Amino acid sequence: LYGSPFENALQFLGGESFTGVALTPAYQTSDGFLEQVFTNIVVFASPENPDAIQLRNVPAIVGIMPATPGVQQYDVTDKMVFVAVEGNLGYNIPLPLDTYLSMHGGLGVSGNPITEITLMQELGIYRQCFQTLCLDYYPSAAEAYKVLPASLGQAYLNVVKPVIPGGTIQPDDVILQSSEIFPRLSSADNQTITITLTQKYSGQGVPGMGAVLTLRNPDGSVISQADFPLTDAAGNASITLDALPDHQNGDLLLYQACLTGNTTAPICVNGSFLIWN
Repeated sequence: LYGSPFENALQFLGGESFTGVALTPAYQTSDGFLEQVFTNIVVFASPENPDAIQLRNVPAIVGIMPATPGVQQYDVTDKMVFVAVEGNLGYNIPLPLDTYLSMHGGLGVSGNPITEITLMQELGIYRQCFQTLCLDYYPSAAEAYKVLPASLGQAYLNVVKPVIPGGTIQPDDVILQSSEIFPRLSSADNQTITITLTQKYSGQGVPGMGAVLTLRNPDGSVISQADFPLTDAAGNASITLDALPDHQNGDLLLYQACLTGNTTAPICVNGSFLIWN
């Protein structure tokens, strides 16, 4: 099981009975936040203040479409609470769901409703979605378990496919690119090579990842190997190579950069530059 830097704040919301178990460790996103995915919710916060948590808008991210809000038709006598979201238009929340929310941070945590409560025929339950989570109502469950958050965390991972330093990286989830400052350079000059690692889904940089650079002669023999620094928040890392005074005019030098993290298959990018005195 993963620990969480958000534990204090999550205990205030109800702890594991509300969040579900952690599906990932906390990891840094390219926008500089710490993020962690749980069975039911996705939490993020500034690394400097992990107690000031926010929840990602998971329902929208996993493809749950908002329903059109309507005028109020029910009130507390119908065991419903009406929440207006656009003028006098809004959604009805059944009292058991409203009570559950009030015990777990209220609408300030869940956000406004985005659907009415709906029968999920195949599951035999009712579901209502809010901006950051969905609640399921189990009619035949014991009273304490009638209302529970829906398990949307795995669906979020399947869509967003965050690349987590220390986790296993799927080659299909990232794009590794490289560039060199000088396509041609004198054997007396230094060359700088930069790699950029991005998430295929979002185009965001992947921070905190290592890579190794191998430089080869035209015949494939190795000239040198060196480690890149870890990628920065934008997914970039650069390495400067020493001058190559022993090389001849016209030598085409080949390089390959490969990620050093745990990958299901090698993730590498190739490039070259020309010695031109």
